[in-house]
Amino acid sequence: MLTAVRCAVATILVKQHGIRPSEVARALGVSPATVTQYLKGRTGTLEELKREPALWSRIEVFSEEIAKGIRYGLRGSWGTEVEELAMSLLREMKGFERPRALEDATRLSLLRRIELEEKSAAKALELASRTGDPLVSMLLRQIASDSMRHADILSTLLRTVGEEGVSTGHDYRTLKELLDFEEQAESENLLELVRTEDPLVKALLLSIDLDERKHETVLRELLRRAGG
Repeated sequence: MLTAVRCAVATILVKQHGIRPSEVARALGVSPATVTQYLKGRTGTLEELKREPALWSRIEVFSEEIAKGIRYGLRGSWGTEVEELAMSLLREMKGFERPRALEDATRLSLLRRIELEEKSAAKALELASRTGDPLVSMLLRQIASDSMRHADILSTLLRTVGEEGVSTGHDYRTLKELLDFEEQAESENLLELVRTEDPLVKALLLSIDLDERKHETVLRELLRRAGG
């Protein structure tokens, strides 16, 4: 599945978004030769994914976000995110199953990660209070907020993964209303609306656009589980 998803993302980035293969290789964390093989169709089985419009749509949306990041100068690897997407799609193809209880070693690692996230948040807030640049301060406070949210998510996973009786029911109507709001917000790309060459402003606006797309993806998954 991972190879198929990488192949799909690489193909979409090059053929639909015009991203150079060398940039695609860096974004996916693979070699340029591997991307060449993907584009030739010699590796990766895409037919099964293409037969599932919902899964293929998620890959296209994900690829679009990578393309945005590359265009606006974000240099880095999305390799981990591609792996997470592949695992998510695989679970959907097999049907939802309740996660197994976390092993002790995994729980310990998560506790350490929570501690690191909390320390990161504290340090970012400390630096934000010292800087006189409002944009830098905003970015640092955003990092602090993200780190605290990460710690909260991981704490929740520690409490709930593998436990019986965890509710998966949701209010479909309320979720649909929220999704409508998110789709309306996401339809207006801030990076296109506010044209600037300032890298800090770009980073802030891109983070908002990416959050809106993430919210939409999460809400669609909740609606799917709610029976929508």
